[in-house]
Amino acid sequence: MNIFLKQKMTMLVIVLLIILNAFTLYIIRDMQKNKPVAGPPLGPPAQRTSRFLQSELGLSDQQMQQLDRIRQQHARKAQDINIEIRALKKQLMDLVFEDTVDSAQVKMLSEQIGDKQTEIERLTFAHFQELKTFCEDNQVDKLRQLVGEFFQMHPPQGQGGGRPAPPAAGQRPLIGRP
Repeated sequence: MNIFLKQKMTMLVIVLLIILNAFTLYIIRDMQKNKPVAGPPLGPPAQRTSRFLQSELGLSDQQMQQLDRIRQQHARKAQDINIEIRALKKQLMDLVFEDTVDSAQVKMLSEQIGDKQTEIERLTFAHFQELKTFCEDNQVDKLRQLVGEFFQMHPPQGQGGGRPAPPAAGQRPLIGRP
């Protein structure tokens, strides 16, 4: 493999990881938004997401059970990693208030945060790969369309004219469709 192909492949992987990261953060934020202080692991936002996917993809009861199982596994693992990231970020920010800052320590903490974020991206990628395994071909096509719509609705920061208004209750946005 020549160096230019390696660079292109690396860039493609990085872009894919950034996209998966944005999608993961959106899902986690959506799950956390209305989460009660104490409650079952599959709270109301997760139930809404499940109902949405069931409706949009036409998931069977068996597929829904599989989805709930992998969602709970993903959420537990992602939450554990996010706790680690938060602790690392706290350590990094604590350095701001030191009289002398060790640049090697800043670099080390930053790299550890990046490594943990990469773990989340890989975890999310594996989650969607597993979701895809129990979907029919037409469901995979619909999932691809939903993911595309998600990225149209949530461009990278600084791009796009702001967030669209949320859809009315019981409706979903019609992006890219007449």
